[in-house]
Order: sequence, then structure tokens, then C-alpha cells
Amino acid sequence: YLKKPFEPAELIARIGGAVRIKRLQDELRERNAQLDNLSRIDALTGCYNRRHVDEQLQQQASSARRHEQPVAVLMFDIDHFKQVNDIYGHPAGDAVLAAVAAAVTVLLRDYDIIGRVGGEEFGFVLPNSPLLEAVEVAERLRAKIPEIALQRGGPRVTVSIGLAVVTRPGGDLGGYYGLADQAPCAAQQ
Repeated sequence: YLKKPFEPAELIARIGGAVRIKRLQDELRERNAQLDNLSRIDALTGCYNRRHVDEQLQQQASSARRHEQPVAVLMFDIDHFKQVNDIYGHPAGDAVLAAVAAAVTVLLRDYDIIGRVGGEEFGFVLPNSPLLEAVEVAERLRAKIPEIALQRGGPRVTVSIGLAVVTRPGGDLGGYYGLADQAPCAAQQ
């Protein structure tokens, strides 16, 4: 505040200071948003990381309960990925992960959530997706990933996919996430 009568020079100085503080606060807010975004993105694949997928899973569980809509959870592992690293080297393994991430990203809807949740493990949350639709998505992923990975000149890649669908209000999406996560491991044995 300024006491009346105020000096024009003091008013200009105070306004300049307030504008400078506002600009710095805006820059800080923007940098914090950038840091938050960086903390949610897997640098290798450009997909979200497990933290973000888990948070989105909780939000979708809440929305699914409220709107009584199904939510599908898909998990997939790249089959025998350790062999890719052992035979072709880690740079080739990294290229495979990036190619798989790029392939699955274009196959999903804009509002589906994809993340790299482990070494060679990817997780998906598909809002408003009943069982048959989730199975179609899983089959589309299973069929397209080897084709796209080969187009990029890498080794042949296949995936094992598990899925679970919450179809009733109050379903524990976290429990379904665990079920979907166990299925790819069982498929590879």
C-alpha cells in the first residue's frame, strides 16, 4: 500500500517491483510444471512412467465407480527381452523398447494411458473399455508389435499380454492391475 499523497516515482517503483515478482512467480510455476512432467516421463521411450500410470489408475478407478463404466487394465512384457540385450547389446535393447513404445502409442486412443512400468514391461489403462473391446486392443497390440519392430530393422519382438476389466462399481482396480500383471509372466513360462 502507499500513503496518500504518494510520490509518482515511488508508485512506479512499486508497480515495477510487483510486475517483476509476478513474472518470477509465473516462471517458477512454469518450471515446476516442466519438472513435474519430466518426473512422469520415461526418458528412453517417451511414455509415462509407473508413477504416472499408478496415479491415473487411481483416478480412473474413482471415475469408473462414479459413472459405472468399465475400465480395462492391460500389462505386457516383451518376450525374452534379456536375450535381445545379451545377443544384440543394450543399445539394441533400448532401440527395441523405443520402437515398441512408438508402435503401441499410435495404436491406442488419445485418452488411453500408456506407461513403461518396468524394464521391458508396459502398462495401459483403458477408460470406458468393456471386455470385448479390451481383448480387441490386446490382440491388435500383439499382432502389430512384431510387424512394426521389424520394420525398424531390429530383432523380432513378441509380447505377452495380460488384461483385467473392472465391470462393476466399487471394483478394486489395484487388484485387477495385479491380475493383469501376473498374466504375461504366466504366458512366458
